[in-house]
Amino acid sequence: MFIQKILHVNRTLDETKTRFSALPFYRRAWEGLDRIEFRGKEMKMEFQAGLGVVVQALIENLRSENPDELLFHSCEGNVAVMGMIEFTPIKPRLTEVTLTLDYTVESPLRAFMNRVTGAIDRFLDDQIGIIEPILKGEVKTESPVYREASPALSICLR
Repeated sequence: MFIQKILHVNRTLDETKTRFSALPFYRRAWEGLDRIEFRGKEMKMEFQAGLGVVVQALIENLRSENPDELLFHSCEGNVAVMGMIEFTPIKPRLTEVTLTLDYTVESPLRAFMNRVTGAIDRFLDDQIGIIEPILKGEVKTESPVYREASPALSICLR
């Protein structure tokens, strides 16, 4: 399934990219995820897509020759994912962010269930919808000091 979303952020290109790179610190905003872990250039996620379908994926960044785009794909999990995030300056304080995602459910039974229910599409649309307020500065971040100093305290603060 193919998903594409275009966001317009009233920030410079560098400010937008900086905010985007800080997404791991917004764990409170990621609702519906059973598990999300950021490790270097990898993100491990797990969520319930509905009707007992659990989606798991380990997503890693790929190299790109263009510094204004991020490429990624899944290297493990029950869903094959690939995508791209492009940052395009429109005006001095306006940046367009294009999120493109293509995924395939590996199991034929789960693929059929997803076609019938559309659960994974809805879930991913919701998660992509969370990114826009984060980029615009409408969502407060949890303190990275607490995350690094005490993982247990970080969990309590969520």
